[in-house]
Amino acid sequence: MTEETVSTKISSNGQIIIPKKWLEELGLNDNDLIELTKINDTIIIKTKRLSEKAENKGDFSTILPLFGILKDVSSSDAQKLLKELRMEEEKRLERFTREFNNRHQRVD
Repeated sequence: MTEETVSTKISSNGQIIIPKKWLEELGLNDNDLIELTKINDTIIIKTKRLSEKAENKGDFSTILPLFGILKDVSSSDAQKLLKELRMEEEKRLERFTREFNNRHQRVD
């Protein structure tokens, strides 16, 4: 996992600027969805992948061809797989958050 940090200001209407390099590396474009998670005094910004966008709409037909060997998998099996992958990602995010908080604990 590569970690990069930048400082940015919040505009008067609550907008922040994400570095252009990061947007390009992540393949993000205007009007793409991102997910914000607040944990204590930390905000985590997460990209919304094509699979999550399609799942939120309940339409897997747009992503099944992208799965290579899984292209013949039924929609219900694809939903189960995505659920498992999401749970793994949530656990990874929780571990990352704990590690982040441990490294950045404030001394009162």
